[in-house]
Amino acid sequence: MNLAPKHLIVAFLALFIVHISNAQHVLYHREKIVVPDTAVVQLDSLTIYPNSFTIDNRTPAQYYINPISATLYIVDTSLLGLPLHCKYLVFDTDFSKVFQNKSPQIISKKGNLYKPETINMTNTLFDPSYNGSNLESNGAIIRGFSVGNNQDFVLNSSLNLQLTGFLATDVEIKANITDKNVPVQPEGNTRRVQDFDKIFITLNYKNKWFLNAGDIDVTKPDAHFMVLNKNLTGMELSFSTDSISKYLWKTKTGGGVSKGRFVRQKLNVVNGKQGPYKLTGNLPMAHVVILAESERVYIDQKLMVRGLDQDYIIDYNTGEITFTAKVLVANEKEINVEYEYSDLSYSRFTLYSFNEVKSAQNPKWKIKSNFYQEKDLKNSSLQPELSDSMKLFLSQLYDNEQPLFPGVDTSSFYPGEILYQSKDTLVAGVLYHIYCYSTDQTATLYRLNMSWVGENNGDYVLVSSGANGRVFQWVAPLNNIKQGNYEPVIQLTTPILHQLGTIGFTYDLSKSLWIDTEFSFSNYDQNLFSNHDEENNMGFAHNLNLSYNTTFAQNDSTKAPWTWIANAGYEFKNKNFNPIEPYRAVEFYKDYNLTNTFVAPNHETMIKLSTAITNPRYGETKYDLNYYAIQHYLSSWRNQLTTHTKLGSYLFTSNNSILLSDDTINNSQYLRTMNQLSKTWKKIELGIYERFERNLFINKSSKQLMNNSFQYNEFHVYIKNNDSISHNYKLLLKNIITDQVKGSLLSRNQ
Repeated sequence: MNLAPKHLIVAFLALFIVHISNAQHVLYHREKIVVPDTAVVQLDSLTIYPNSFTIDNRTPAQYYINPISATLYIVDTSLLGLPLHCKYLVFDTDFSKVFQNKSPQIISKKGNLYKPETINMTNTLFDPSYNGSNLESNGAIIRGFSVGNNQDFVLNSSLNLQLTGFLATDVEIKANITDKNVPVQPEGNTRRVQDFDKIFITLNYKNKWFLNAGDIDVTKPDAHFMVLNKNLTGMELSFSTDSISKYLWKTKTGGGVSKGRFVRQKLNVVNGKQGPYKLTGNLPMAHVVILAESERVYIDQKLMVRGLDQDYIIDYNTGEITFTAKVLVANEKEINVEYEYSDLSYSRFTLYSFNEVKSAQNPKWKIKSNFYQEKDLKNSSLQPELSDSMKLFLSQLYDNEQPLFPGVDTSSFYPGEILYQSKDTLVAGVLYHIYCYSTDQTATLYRLNMSWVGENNGDYVLVSSGANGRVFQWVAPLNNIKQGNYEPVIQLTTPILHQLGTIGFTYDLSKSLWIDTEFSFSNYDQNLFSNHDEENNMGFAHNLNLSYNTTFAQNDSTKAPWTWIANAGYEFKNKNFNPIEPYRAVEFYKDYNLTNTFVAPNHETMIKLSTAITNPRYGETKYDLNYYAIQHYLSSWRNQLTTHTKLGSYLFTSNNSILLSDDTINNSQYLRTMNQLSKTWKKIELGIYERFERNLFINKSSKQLMNNSFQYNEFHVYIKNNDSISHNYKLLLKNIITDQVKGSLLSRNQ
């Protein structure tokens, strides 16, 4: 009678012991020799049992172990490069991994607490198509019709849909889909433009794979020569590996139809006139549509901010920019605008791939590879649509010839249409073949397509404009100089192919010293119809930098440390190398006394040396010495000293440079200095500003000053309130003194 309960107790205990033993994890003993070359070493793929890790003949103060991720951190740097005999126990599981049945993303915020998503059981419990997705959508589908006494019955339909959420546990989607086509750009009077015509679909898989389709912004990769800011309509795929991989990969590849063409334009401003100033693209007097948010405005190398309460506003549809009252417009200021404008000459297709790889175990090195291509589809011309005769004309052009196709066509007489007849006229002993406006029905008549070609570049001028068109009249040249600004031509655009590739390598020689090098090639075909001048399409460039960075130790740990930075660089640019966008500073040509048409393209060399000392509390002081040369044309040295120093409530900024240049015609000396000292109180700021420029061009043969020499001196005192106050004011007292060449000397302007 007493045996049965005992047997039951024994059976229960045996079952409990088996259950407990099955719930426990098995431990394994490991021994390995590690030779660390970095301060962080991944020991194992399994979790280490706590307090089981030891290193023979080493104290725990020399290292730190993270048992969850099985990561060894070397505290004593003298252990680097030495063999370490490690002993430890591991679980049969990696506890650093995340195990879950459902994604935490399905938890939504309700009030101040997080509550699980409530599932409608009646709709989903017995619905085999339900997959647990959490997708929110909003928008509208519009159906309508219109009818009138002058039109037939028309059915209208439109779709506007926004999606966000998860298609599956690990697949996130964001989308803005519409079938509307808005032909205008948004207003550019705010700092952030709401682009209401932007269409996109974004898929995110485990934060590793990203697929973007629709309107895509392509920006600059990690490359010296490849500078980009493009807007495309297409598709982009990006991928990156996680930190536990052997190699850390980052890649971004895409393609699509380009929306616009890049241009950098210098504004010729008028003293005191805030605008509007016209942006014309590559063609003067042209009407262009600016792509929203593609513009960058620089005034004396300082980037401006868009907005009514900031520095400027821009009308993207008319291509006009206006500066606000915060910016004092003066003709001595250097104002440059970079932007993309809508170019409807050809359908342009773009391909790109940006890649980067480095070792997770040895993060000292990194390899970068990038490729970008723009190609006009020459058989898909838009405006104008190219005829066979136009294509034949373009195929016979060389790179330096303008594509001006004759805009003269024979025509019969039509009442009210503006037509011309041809004549020969003799002026100053020279015979000219011209066209004159005519209404003679018996004469051979011509229809002219007039294009604006710039002042003193044409033989015709506009004399009248009416409802049926414009009338032009021929004017005779004066001293072999054309007096008109129109010509009977059609301005064509040649289809281009532009490719740019870069490959770079970065290696950390030590904690404070690293080297960075990059090779780049370009292929720029200015006319895909023509086979002429193909030998100058390919070009290359090279950049090399050696950098050193060290921090001085402080006795007081509460004080910010001082950092010394030194850099030495070399850059070579082949004469045929053509970047996608300019990679040098906006005022590079001004800094070196150059113009955009200074000389024919030739090999360029630059050597750069710089040193700087910085402190987060007191600021930075930097010195640069640059040598820049254009083969057979120019040799120049430029010294620059800049400082930004803060002592309590005082702030001193200074930018000083001197250029000594020698070209085939002139010797030039360019001294430029800008200094500002200010003091800030609780509510106001008082400061003084001084700017001085002295630029002398001395002709080598005559030893006299050239007419483009000048001297400029600006001084002003100001008082303003602090930026933190909602209402801003600034009082400024300014004096400007300018000197220009009169005779062979600098004389003050009265």
